[in-house]
Amino acid sequence: MSEPPIGDQEIAAEAVEIIKAVPEDIDAVVSLVSAYHAFEGIEMSAGRRHAALSRLLGDPTLGEIRLIRFEGTPVGYLAICFGYSIEFAGRDAFLDEFFLVEKARGRGIGSLAVEKVAAQLADTGIAALHLEVDNGNHGAQEFYRRHRFVARNKYHLMSRDLSED
Repeated sequence: MSEPPIGDQEIAAEAVEIIKAVPEDIDAVVSLVSAYHAFEGIEMSAGRRHAALSRLLGDPTLGEIRLIRFEGTPVGYLAICFGYSIEFAGRDAFLDEFFLVEKARGRGIGSLAVEKVAAQLADTGIAALHLEVDNGNHGAQEFYRRHRFVARNKYHLMSRDLSED
């Protein structure tokens, strides 16, 4: 993926577009998700990644992917998956993945994206937005704290990969 021409200054909100991805956006989405997985060291076959993204893009009851564009060029994405929480008394969402290409970072694009998507989700009745952050990624932790995410130290996220059963 070619890097968009982004300067060192903060980006004006008008230059950033955040749109729901549709199945026809699969190539751009796969490219961005592949870059994120490489960045995070997430091992996943290309076929499994494509299948997972195709399913999410094709079934809005599961969630959605929001493409972040700067001057029409995709520079990042947010993957949002839906659920339900008794504790939060309603539908909740998990910010499963959030990625910006390197040249788009530190310009305010991520802040615009998180705030806009959080507001849009709240307007649709989502009661809570959750995410996970690498324990060693203190920069990301501070970023999310600035956007009113609170660590729930009482809880420890655990996962079981049922595809291996």
